[in-house]
Amino acid sequence: MASWSVVLPDEGDGGESLDGHSLCLREAAHRAGIVTAVSPARLWNDADPLCAGLRLTIGAKNFYYREQRLSWAAADGGPGEPINGTAHALLRNKHRTKAVLAQAGIPVPPGAVFASSDLERALLYAAEMPGEVCVKPNTGSLGDLVFPALRHATEIFDACVAVATCHDELLIERSVSGEVWRFFFVRPAIVGMKLSRPANVVGDGKSTIAALIDAKHSERRRRRVPGHSDIPAGHARDFMLTRQGWDLEAIVPAGRRVFLHPASNGAMGADSITDADALHPGYAEWIRAACAAVPDLLFSAADVVIQDPKAAPAAVPTMENFWVLELNASPGVQPFHYPWEGPAQDVCGALIALLCELAAADRAP
Repeated sequence: MASWSVVLPDEGDGGESLDGHSLCLREAAHRAGIVTAVSPARLWNDADPLCAGLRLTIGAKNFYYREQRLSWAAADGGPGEPINGTAHALLRNKHRTKAVLAQAGIPVPPGAVFASSDLERALLYAAEMPGEVCVKPNTGSLGDLVFPALRHATEIFDACVAVATCHDELLIERSVSGEVWRFFFVRPAIVGMKLSRPANVVGDGKSTIAALIDAKHSERRRRRVPGHSDIPAGHARDFMLTRQGWDLEAIVPAGRRVFLHPASNGAMGADSITDADALHPGYAEWIRAACAAVPDLLFSAADVVIQDPKAAPAAVPTMENFWVLELNASPGVQPFHYPWEGPAQDVCGALIALLCELAAADRAP
């Protein structure tokens, strides 16, 4: 399987390429004997001119995949509606999704959504919330502009302004602590689980944090594990260093881990770790139930914070050990196939099996 996005002529225009997620799905399709073709970016109205799409032909049905979005073919033969149907729109709204999950008895962090023009009410709500606060866009993605673990009024104000500047709505919720795990759901089961460890370095007792970051970036270059980006410089990194009492010139004791970004997304320098032994198997059933609670949802990835991953979840969960942060309508697949640590998980094989099931049932939107 190719490691990075590559130029593939097929039906695409000059210079277009498939991204890494599409390459993973294409490889799984070919293993199943399914015909694929690269489709030009111009077929998508919001197209990145250099990002092509993938067309999969199964029997008489065509499906399209581009930038992690899996779609039916439209009547004109191009990409159409997402296969997740009404669930796709619901999952884009984080607050509405949490309401559905809460109704089904799934633990979610309490919170409220506010129009970006209503910062005064948003700030008042945040001030009255006990404990640490998380501020993020209600319809954001890729971990962009997510500010967890805020404690001080100035931090909360700055985060609200940053989100309100770029989005119509901001979500303020209780910030919960623990490890962030991502569960990949393909109806009817959980088919992949990984720890999403935020950007970090581990001290050696002699190197500065700046040198440890450089060493981590060198390791990224050497290993070339797809989907694992460099640790971004900027406000988020500086915020995390200050929060932990460090700066770039500090020397960290051997074995001490320093986190360098609040979000656990690969685009923000996180590491994907597939270590099944570190997670109690009981969580998979709860997350499967969470996904099953959303009508029309055929596949998704759930981001879950777990305080003690090895401890069994309660038979009737309370907000004490795990919380579902959100369900993703168009989750990435590449980190499961190319983890930073641990064995690969074939989530694309499960997606291909789902498409074969839909094609055989002649199901269409």
